[in-house]
Amino acid sequence: ILEFGLPRYPDGGYYVRGMLPQYLTAISIYLFGDGNFAYRLPAALFGTGTIAMSYFLARQFLDRTWSILLAMILAFSSWEIEFSRFARMYAPFQFVAVCFFWSLYRHSFDETSIKRYFAIAIAIVGVFTHELFIFVAIFLFLPVLAWLDTNWRVRFRGQLLYIVLSI
Repeated sequence: ILEFGLPRYPDGGYYVRGMLPQYLTAISIYLFGDGNFAYRLPAALFGTGTIAMSYFLARQFLDRTWSILLAMILAFSSWEIEFSRFARMYAPFQFVAVCFFWSLYRHSFDETSIKRYFAIAIAIVGVFTHELFIFVAIFLFLPVLAWLDTNWRVRFRGQLLYIVLSI
């Protein structure tokens, strides 16, 4: 990426999986030089961010004590530590997924708030983190079910932009 601006193989072709983490790693290499620290820094930051965002996600459902306990368990999880060390897209994918579900639950069920579009923006970022995020983005349609009631025709017209952007 630093040489050509694109994730190009030396013999031709492009590696298009996890575009966002690749470019963030390239920025890290540009800033800190070509070494293990620069390669692993973005994943480590995303892993740390996942722990913080898991607390905020848990606070939507649990009290403060249980949310802190969840974040501590995640902080000492060998799985979390291992994937936060890899210079790959797994830690960013997890971070974006946790942010997505936090935003989805926090804002998307309020059909009058402009913040309900945050989950859509995070889903778009998620697809650039890893193409499998498209399966997580299916959850964007959960609020649509909550909006349906006896007055569903009026609500549907009001939520048409959200539905179209979700598709």
